[in-house]
Amino acid sequence: MVKVNLQEMNNTADCALRVISEALDDQGQVIYNIKTAMDASTACIHILDLTTLHPNAKGFRKGFLGYPYGYLSPGQFNVPVRLNLVNFTLSTASYIDLGNVMMLMLIMAMMIMLIMMTMIVIVFAYDQLI
Repeated sequence: MVKVNLQEMNNTADCALRVISEALDDQGQVIYNIKTAMDASTACIHILDLTTLHPNAKGFRKGFLGYPYGYLSPGQFNVPVRLNLVNFTLSTASYIDLGNVMMLMLIMAMMIMLIMMTMIVIVFAYDQLI
């Protein structure tokens, strides 16, 4: 994901030199790659490597805004992402793995069906005793 700070963009050549990118290492610590920009506030281009947040946080179809957040709709990998547009960092980004959510919903539906079937058996057995 790339954010371009238009207020800091005095000229294109200058902007191309003030780049900061963020990624997460294996321990979940943020790794900064800074090209001339002293910090995120002076960077003209800010890049977040979302695949280090979750390996399937890629291939987004669309996105929409609900200030102060930007939302990226999942593509084929079923991982939507929410970005804080005011504090644009990997530490403020979040995701949901819809593949895991769907599996949890399936398990819950199966448990509800099992409970309902148990209740039917109990009611049927009770009716037989009376």
